[in-house]
Amino acid sequence: MNTSKPQLDRIDLTTNSRNTLAALIKLLAPHVPYSLQILGILLNTGPRTDTLQDIDPSQVSLWSTIPLHSDAISITDSPALFSIVVFSHVIHTFCIFCSVQSNTPSDPPTKAEKTHIKDVFESLRVIASKARPMYDSVVTANLTHCTDTDPPMIAAGAFQPKWVEVLAPTSTWTGVRYVFPPGAFTRDGLRTTNEPGVEFEVSEIRASDLPFVHSASSVPRTDAYLLSRAPCSVCLRIREDTMVGADGGRPAACALMHFDGSIGALRVDSKHQRQGLGRLVVHALAEKLDFSLKDQGDLELVLDDYHDLGGGALGWNWMDSEASNEAGNRFLNSMVGKECLMRWTYQWMFIPIDIL
Repeated sequence: MNTSKPQLDRIDLTTNSRNTLAALIKLLAPHVPYSLQILGILLNTGPRTDTLQDIDPSQVSLWSTIPLHSDAISITDSPALFSIVVFSHVIHTFCIFCSVQSNTPSDPPTKAEKTHIKDVFESLRVIASKARPMYDSVVTANLTHCTDTDPPMIAAGAFQPKWVEVLAPTSTWTGVRYVFPPGAFTRDGLRTTNEPGVEFEVSEIRASDLPFVHSASSVPRTDAYLLSRAPCSVCLRIREDTMVGADGGRPAACALMHFDGSIGALRVDSKHQRQGLGRLVVHALAEKLDFSLKDQGDLELVLDDYHDLGGGALGWNWMDSEASNEAGNRFLNSMVGKECLMRWTYQWMFIPIDIL
């Protein structure tokens, strides 16, 4: 195993970024589902179609411990230990994928793995401190917005608990990730128990829905952000209300795909709970996001024809829930063993820049 100190090199996203994205897919696809969040952030910097698009460099910054070739779909022979780091300018957080997160997801980290992770974070400290306040976190561990922290911190994730123990952050936020493989969602045979005489129509979220959507998450989101996700959203409206007002019917349930590819902002109105609408809106959104060509939806098609398989990334979908959200986890746990392939606990870390 190569134990030389890793160096985080900035990847140029201003030219040939579609080839860079394809190279990253080739590198990270064997590590799915643990690499999905990195791929999701890179795939969703702009509008999605059934063809891979250029990465928008105003949305993300990218670093790698191994060379990536932007002029061809190729990578160097990847070592056993490598890391890819993405900074999202949307929420001012670092998303980090290390190859050992999938190589040994449950085993205790080796000395070499600990050293690699610590060296990557030391490189991040240098990057963040030199560019202050560009990479400073704008949220605290309790998910409240802040304009400054004392001392200044970076937010990074999403890590399995064993890596949090290695890095000893000042504070953490704990969530549970639920992963759904390609083809897991279909509304065929899906039944709801609607109230007699109440029907629903499928649409996107609208400006008039924002109070309803805001209440779906403990994570603070701006109106502008939520409306930017409208093309990747589904809202179930009460059909009997669709002629009332210019904006149509009242929302009964909603969900959307976030900037990182995860499905979130899931809410069912209290008057319509326990009718199967939560499952229905998630299935409807997953179908909307599916760009696969069914039997042809494979990695070779992505690399040869730049085809985007949809979902959050590579046809996969995932949902995150705060560990303390009993109702949310109860609903998502009902999908485990059915639509949901697997789940795991993860943590976002908040670490002062000057003590990394």
